[in-house]
Amino acid sequence: RQDEGFDAFSMRKLATALGMKSPSLYWHVHSKQELFDLLVDTVLADCPYRTPATGSPISASSLATYGRRS
Repeated sequence: RQDEGFDAFSMRKLATALGMKSPSLYWHVHSKQELFDLLVDTVLADCPYRTPATGSPISASSLATYGRRS
């Protein structure tokens, strides 16, 4: 469906759903991509997997790096 997923998401739609105007969202995040990165990092912070090198929670960037290697 074209009305779902990353491409269908917009900051304007999110602002409307939150009862605000989109410029208010841009005060906190600069782009849709930054918002999604923050969401993924927040979800992964609760992930039980840790990076072998540091023992810190796995990050979106390390997960993407691992995915490209596979």
